Amino acid sequence: MSKWLKVLIVLLFVAAIGFGGYKGFAVNKAVKQSNERAVVSFASMNSSSMGSYGLTGDDKIKNILLVGADKRGSETGYGRSDCMMIASIDNKNSQLKMTSLLGDTYVDIPGYGENRLSMAYSIGGISLLYETIAANYGIRLDQYAVVEFKDFVNIIDKLGGVSIDVTQFEASYLQYYYNDNVVNQVALGENILNGTQALAYVRIKQDAAGDFGRTVRERKLMKALFSKLTGTSVSNLVTTLETLLDSMTTDITPDIMKDYLAEVITLSSNGVRERILPDDDEYTAQVLEGSTIYRIDSEVCKQSIADFIFNPVQQKDVENSNDEGTASGNPE
Repeated sequence: MSKWLKVLIVLLFVAAIGFGGYKGFAVNKAVKQSNERAVVSFASMNSSSMGSYGLTGDDKIKNILLVGADKRGSETGYGRSDCMMIASIDNKNSQLKMTSLLGDTYVDIPGYGENRLSMAYSIGGISLLYETIAANYGIRLDQYAVVEFKDFVNIIDKLGGVSIDVTQFEASYLQYYYNDNVVNQVALGENILNGTQALAYVRIKQDAAGDFGRTVRERKLMKALFSKLTGTSVSNLVTTLETLLDSMTTDITPDIMKDYLAEVITLSSNGVRERILPDDDEYTAQVLEGSTIYRIDSEVCKQSIADFIFNPVQQKDVENSNDEGTASGNPE
């Protein structure tokens, strides 16, 4: 599989998987309604209710909000946004960029007061999450895509699982906390994880690294998917991508998707720059009701993310980033 397709997958990677394109832009299913959520036009929001936030933007840089959503069982409403990223197609500096947003960041949710960033989606869906990002980070977003975790499980299973090197803590955690004869079979060392196991793995954040540790696992899973997809047949890949596109909630039209694809092909040779928000020295960790939150200085974060998205960034390819820093610990 060519490198541009790998980069496209990175750009539309939500939670552990979320991508569209390849053949999908020829299928007129990109704009739809799903699970009680009407498609939101960020273009309309930018010209109306978002105007009061003084957002930073650039017509040569497109920012796409990616959300991995989790709705369990008979739950109604929006579910939880366990993974949030901003994928930036930067035609100004000829770069592709990806910003992971920590869900445990404590922010001001417009109209609801302070809470975790992940709660914005649970309360008001994509529009409230977008407004929360605008209020706290000051970035203009252009489009979005949401993928449900249940679809992630199906895709991993269709691919025949992914190979992941599991640490002692991760194996012990899954064996200890999951009363599931599938998940608790995960062991120390190399495992071929099926969809259920992979979802349980990527959502771990109970080690000393907390939410940061979860983002490390997301990147490890991305690399495993790259390896898996490299060996799959074109027909199987097309079927997989079409399935994802059909399950995605997005305001990216087929024509826009086609334009993005062309831009990604052009920029992919430069690699993908990545960062976490908030990063080191941009937060203060606190314990609230028994779990860790990250309090931020909103103005510091606004400047930091604007510098990253709108200025040239030193090369840092997501496929070569250091993922070995996950903290270890023991299940309680």
